[in-house]
Amino acid sequence: NFPKCTSIGNSVFYNCTSLAGITLPDNVEEIGSSVFEKCENLLSITIPSKITEIPSYAFSGCSSLSEVNLNENIVEIAQWAFAGCTELEEIVLPSSLETIGDNVFKGCSKIESIEIPGTLGKLPNYVFADCTSLTSVSVGEGVVELGYRIFNGCTSLTSVSLPESLTKIDYSAFQNCESLETITIPASVTSIGSSAFYNCKKLASLYMKPIAPPTLEDARTLQVGSTNLLSIYVPTGSVDAYKTAQYWSSYAGAISGYEF
Repeated sequence: NFPKCTSIGNSVFYNCTSLAGITLPDNVEEIGSSVFEKCENLLSITIPSKITEIPSYAFSGCSSLSEVNLNENIVEIAQWAFAGCTELEEIVLPSSLETIGDNVFKGCSKIESIEIPGTLGKLPNYVFADCTSLTSVSVGEGVVELGYRIFNGCTSLTSVSLPESLTKIDYSAFQNCESLETITIPASVTSIGSSAFYNCKKLASLYMKPIAPPTLEDARTLQVGSTNLLSIYVPTGSVDAYKTAQYWSSYAGAISGYEF
């Protein structure tokens, strides 16, 4: 306990493997990078209301951390902040959040669901990669871009809800999501990166709501392992446009019309 402390510097508790609990007082306004990194026995943390940023690597490698309470004033979570927190089962991202860094929850293998606030706008890379228990993702209205490999290796993912504000899905965004069977791409999407669904072995139905075919980075964009998608559903009036568009033509036999 630190009753008069307003700031805790970088790496202050780095690798304190015996630290199981700590209370941050309400007057703390700032914590430094790697402040609790590799505190392998830390069980829970509550972020006081005056703290608005979670710095890089702050709780990375806290492999026993099972409870994180973020306040409603957090505007930024920096890269790798909670990566490797393998006991963390739930995280509530506040609606105040404006920026999130690469790899923030990478390898948090017990998180089962996540709701991503639309205030984030662009989601960077590997944010939820290798979250192997993640089954459900809901991306809020206002998000315009999914970074590369953002859900790579989420092998239990079965439900994905994407907003109508989304315009870009970067390469390998859903690579190795081996349980994903169906996904709907919003009408607002204009580009999809290479290998976006590679090794999604169970993906059988892709519902494309855009009237104009989104730009595909290359012919591998819609490959699932070594085979093409079984069924691609597009707006009824856009079937010919999809079948003749660059790279979409490689999947012409799988494309059919659908009334959205």
